[in-house]
Amino acid sequence: MRHYVSRKKDEEVMTALSSYKEVVSSRAMNIVDVCVVQCFLSFFLYFQLHDITRTLIASLGTVALLFLLFVISFTKKQPS
Repeated sequence: MRHYVSRKKDEEVMTALSSYKEVVSSRAMNIVDVCVVQCFLSFFLYFQLHDITRTLIASLGTVALLFLLFVISFTKKQPS
């Protein structure tokens, strides 16, 4: 009886972990989408604005691009 309860709890834990992994991966994809949009907007607006705003937009775009590359490299290293 104790072995059955232990196995049942293990199955529940594995189910919870797999659903958590799905949620995390979907949220990571949302972050990736936001970063891609931020990069495109930053580099598009860079050519349309004044000098000080250009510096701000370019730095935001660079940060978004670096974060995007970090997220992509982090998600590719994990086994699926």
